[in-house]
Amino acid sequence: MSYCVAKCKRYVLLPMAGNRNNSNGLLNNVGSNCNYWSSTVDGTNSNNLNFNSNNANMNNNNRANGNSVRCLNDYLCLGHSLFLK
Repeated sequence: MSYCVAKCKRYVLLPMAGNRNNSNGLLNNVGSNCNYWSSTVDGTNSNNLNFNSNNANMNNNNRANGNSVRCLNDYLCLGHSLFLK
């Protein structure tokens, strides 16, 4: 457990919502993958966070894909590290 989580008792819940396929509208990977858009836009694409129980990475995908959105604020925890609340 990180110092900030232990001292500030702050957690971020990101459900494994999967994503919507832009070509057929079906939901993919519900319950096994998380796909969340970032605020970084590059034309028709945007950066996104993808993770599951084994891996986490940032990708750049077409915004027509239906990824989840969660608004998060940044703040400094006890002057030590940046963490999400």
